[in-house]
Amino acid sequence: MSWKKLEISPEFLGQRIDKVLSTLPEVSSRSRASFLIENHHVQVNQKPCKVSHLIKPGDQITYQIPESSPTGIVSY
Repeated sequence: MSWKKLEISPEFLGQRIDKVLSTLPEVSSRSRASFLIENHHVQVNQKPCKVSHLIKPGDQITYQIPESSPTGIVSY
């Protein structure tokens, strides 16, 4: 897993980080964004953040998408 930098558009300022992350194709939902944040796959200014973090000017947001783990489900 490698860390990616998220470029923040001005329209995202003042919005919650989970909402902003949900706009990324590889995240695609607010619940997935919350999962990533709660499991420390998202950092703001090189520190873990909370789901309720509001985007401020100058915030540097980095994230990583963990590789999928096998579910143990076998198709027949």
